[in-house]
Amino acid sequence: MKQLWQKTLSYLGMGEEDQFADYDDYDDDRGAYPESSSTVRKITRLPDMQRAEKAAPRRQQPQEGKMDLLKPVTFADAQVIADKLKNRSSVVANFSSCDKALSQRLLDFSCGVTYGLNGAIHRLGDRTYLLTPSNVAVSAEDRRKLREYGYSFGDPG
Repeated sequence: MKQLWQKTLSYLGMGEEDQFADYDDYDDDRGAYPESSSTVRKITRLPDMQRAEKAAPRRQQPQEGKMDLLKPVTFADAQVIADKLKNRSSVVANFSSCDKALSQRLLDFSCGVTYGLNGAIHRLGDRTYLLTPSNVAVSAEDRRKLREYGYSFGDPG
């Protein structure tokens, strides 16, 4: 039992001092290495920033494009709207051909897709919206054409 107790105390570092007599004294090696070693280099963020600029996709300048007029009837048509927006095409979505609950779901989905693509949403009339991706700017000519077709170009909502 005494041997077990001594092993426990030794394990916890509370044993006799003489058991460490076989070990050499601790040598201070702080002066062994020169202060400025050739293997140590200063780290800068410049190479990382250059690599990030090359890897980041270039933002396209807003451009004018064609507009697709869609009249969704089922919720499955929401994918058509999303695909057109992902392909960088503007969409005039007229939700008047479906019931109000479905048109609200389609509008919510379309707004989410447009927001996810950093696009813009413009209300053209009752349940009719212009959804544009981030690379498309609505020009004065586009606004004039929309007014000719009977749409009032306004804010999202």
